[in-house]
Amino acid sequence: MPKWTEEGKPVTTKPGSYPEGTFTSKRRSELLSTKADVLNAINDENVILINSLTEADFNGDTDTYKRSGHIPGSVNVFFGDHYDAKTRELYNEVKLRETFDKVGALDPNNKVITYCGSGIAATWNALILNKLGQQNVAMYDGSMTVWAQDPSLPLDKVKSNSSLSF
Repeated sequence: MPKWTEEGKPVTTKPGSYPEGTFTSKRRSELLSTKADVLNAINDENVILINSLTEADFNGDTDTYKRSGHIPGSVNVFFGDHYDAKTRELYNEVKLRETFDKVGALDPNNKVITYCGSGIAATWNALILNKLGQQNVAMYDGSMTVWAQDPSLPLDKVKSNSSLSF
């Protein structure tokens, strides 16, 4: 919206009027992962777990969730790093591909499961992966909100070097 208004494009507060249509939905369960799927993925070298939260959340430096940290074996690809803050446009495919190639998420032989706090940011990463051609991607909609509430589920933290003195 900010980009739209900065470009002087029209906005209105009046509700639109559209012809009635028909929409038929179909649940695609392969696009969603469960807690059990994620737990099994921790030790599966053919599954890439992507934490879509900030680096601080991933490292366990925040107390946003009941327990802090990240699901073991996951990699951090912050959903907010996919656009140019100045132009507010999504980065080009080459730059996006480079980001996800680094973590193996574009390998068609891998399954990818994205997660975040409650399934919103993870959906953005899953959508971009799909746009880049990764067809085997699912989102764990329980994400950290559900995972962190269960003390039997593992969480890792990145050890900070902030306490080291030189």
